Amino acid sequence: MLRRLSHDEQGVALVLALIAMLVIGALSASILTATAVNHRSAKVSADANHAFTLAENGLAYAEGRLYSAPTSAEAALVPISTLPASTDDPGATISYHGTLCDGTTTPSCSPKVWTLYGTGTYNGVTRTVSVRVTVPTVTTTVASTSTTTSTSTDTTIWNYIYVNSTGSCTTLSGGLTINVPIYLHGSLCLTGGTVFTGSDLEVGGNLSISGGNTRIGSSSQPISKMNVVGNCSPGTNAVYCDGAHSPIWVNAPGVGNTLTPIVTMPTIDLAGKYATTNPGPASGHDCPAGSNVPSPFFDTDHTLNNSLGNANLFPAGHPYDCAVGGSEIKWDGSTNLTLSGGPFVFDGSFSISSNTAIRYSGSGVIYFTGGVTILGNSKLCGVTGSTVSGSNVTCNGLWTPDTNGLILAVGCWANSTGSTLLTNGCVKLSAGSFLQAGTILNGDYQAAGGSSNLGPVITNTGSFSGNLAQMLPIHNLPIGAPANTTTTTSTTTNMTTTTIDGTPQAPTGWNG
Repeated sequence: MLRRLSHDEQGVALVLALIAMLVIGALSASILTATAVNHRSAKVSADANHAFTLAENGLAYAEGRLYSAPTSAEAALVPISTLPASTDDPGATISYHGTLCDGTTTPSCSPKVWTLYGTGTYNGVTRTVSVRVTVPTVTTTVASTSTTTSTSTDTTIWNYIYVNSTGSCTTLSGGLTINVPIYLHGSLCLTGGTVFTGSDLEVGGNLSISGGNTRIGSSSQPISKMNVVGNCSPGTNAVYCDGAHSPIWVNAPGVGNTLTPIVTMPTIDLAGKYATTNPGPASGHDCPAGSNVPSPFFDTDHTLNNSLGNANLFPAGHPYDCAVGGSEIKWDGSTNLTLSGGPFVFDGSFSISSNTAIRYSGSGVIYFTGGVTILGNSKLCGVTGSTVSGSNVTCNGLWTPDTNGLILAVGCWANSTGSTLLTNGCVKLSAGSFLQAGTILNGDYQAAGGSSNLGPVITNTGSFSGNLAQMLPIHNLPIGAPANTTTTTSTTTNMTTTTIDGTPQAPTGWNG
């Protein structure tokens, strides 16, 4: 019987089936568990991202509270504020608050520093982000029964080729490529294949573009900004003034806009400078004795009346040194002019003969009552923008006008009182001439083809056929340069020093 039972295989299939079912069940449970874990992990990650977005919204609320009312921010940011729940986003909450570090806290902060927090919670997942905002202090002093006046110089106009007149159209022609900013109160006529690529074009009148290949910017490199107060008419394609079509390519077109910024031409104060310059005829120091200065030098009769004729600044073979205190104008008799202090006023006109090369060192302003003419193939260049070999001067684009800058301030008087002005070519640059100086004049500026002026030009009217491809702005104006100013006057009755919170600075130290 035992032998029979040992060979009996009944029930083995059932056992094998049970084992197979157990294995399949275990595998299925593992797969379902992994799927559930992945699903739950994805949901937690999505909830965390949503909570992070809510936290950033909370931080934006905190920043809004601080920047809109910095003096009362403490009441708005302390303690924690929670926004009402949104019916569109159930399960989501947003809160914000801030902590202040100042002279009363431990540790202390000076100036004040706010740490702003935004917290978002979604489906039980919470995220918090933060930034630091510094609040600078502003100290004001009020003096009793006294008036305090402060004046600051605005050099904005010395960043442009600037034309003040609103009359005739300023013409840019001759196939120029102009990559300097231009500011006109009147109209602008671009023609003859002229290309404007400067960063800013401000036109107070109408803009007219004609001639093949004449354009503003390009499709690959549009200019940064353009404002045209009047009409814009690029030939027959008036619809193409949107800045996105040939011949006008500009990132921020402004047809019909006002000029930005608002810039006005400063006064050329000949009378004021004539009366106060030293050396100078009004001060009694035409130049000290023994200086070998050409006579007459500044003037002929100690009266501002345009009597000098043509100022003799560069007498060949006759060096001079005209100096009083810190003001000096010096000539070596050959090539080099030295300037410091000043300004200097010449009661007449000024010209440089053809094929003459002059280099100057230092910085200064020279005023002329009459006009200025720079004849063909002549050069007047800064020492930082030129090299010299014997009497041969080579000008280059390395001029640094903020440290080696000359400004020519030209009155354009056509008579002895300035009641009549030289309106046709008060300042003339002939073909082949080269000038490294800023120029400001009351009349008409003319740059002939083949001439170059690397300095800013501020004029009443002008025509430009010369090279305007390199115009270097002047930020550090020499003493006595014409410039716009801002004057602030305050009258007080008590001596009181007050320190208040200034405008909060931009957020830093983001964390989250």
